[in-house]
Order: sequence, then structure tokens, then C-alpha cells
Amino acid sequence: MSFGTELQSKTSHEALLGLQDFEIKFLEHIKRCIFQRIKIDRDHSLALSSLASQIIKFDNAEFETPMSKAWLNIGREIENYSRLLHDMTDKVCAQSLDKLQQLISEKKLVRKMYQEERCRLESICKQKMKLLEDLGAKLDFARFAKQGCLLV
Repeated sequence: MSFGTELQSKTSHEALLGLQDFEIKFLEHIKRCIFQRIKIDRDHSLALSSLASQIIKFDNAEFETPMSKAWLNIGREIENYSRLLHDMTDKVCAQSLDKLQQLISEKKLVRKMYQEERCRLESICKQKMKLLEDLGAKLDFARFAKQGCLLV
């Protein structure tokens, strides 16, 4: 992983981590909202199914009037809508939440990899700086020794 020069500072590193944290929190918020919507839709589907059952149960074959036929048809349509809503809710649950959870997991993994790579690069940089300091000190020592300034 390579970084542009403008992304090598501590401030940029913290900003990138902050952005990644925000994205993860935002996706988790979306997940909670979708989960709540699924719960509401399921409850609504159950309520509609119960209502449809009451309507259909009231069907009285003894007095079959156009009004009772229309009412029975309304009950059947409510039941169909209830099933459709339940099926679509299950589909959203099965597909959207799974994909969203996978995206959240990937974002967390990318954040972890970025942080580990950043730590690794900082460690290498510190080692190189230490090596340069040691070499500089040895070079200074050699210069003084060569000039005879050092008493042994």
C-alpha cells in the first residue's frame, strides 16, 4: 500500500480513520433502520392477515349479496397484499441485510488492514531514522578521529 505525500501526516491518518469509522457507524445505522422497517412490515403483514381472516370468516353463504361478495373480495385482496408484503419483507431481510452486514464486515477489515499497514510503515520509518542517526554519529566520530581531534 502506498500513500501520497499529502496522506502521510498524522493528521491525515487520523482523518482517514475518522472517515472509515463514520462510514462503519453510518452503515450500522442503516442496518438498524432496515431491521426496524422489516419488523414494522412484518407486524403490519400479520395485522392485515388477521383483518383478512376476520373479513373472510364473516362470509355468510346464506345471504350472498353483491355487497357481501365485494366485502369478501376486499378480504381476499387484503390477504393477498398481506402475503405479498410478508414475502417482500423476507426478501429484503434475506438479501439486503446480509449484503449490508457483508459490507460492514469488509469496511471493518479494510480499516484494520489500513491501520496495521500504517503501523508497519511507521515502524519501518522509525527504524530507518534510528539507522540514519547511528550512521550520522559514526560518521561524525570517524571525521573527528581522522582529523586527530579525538584522543584515544
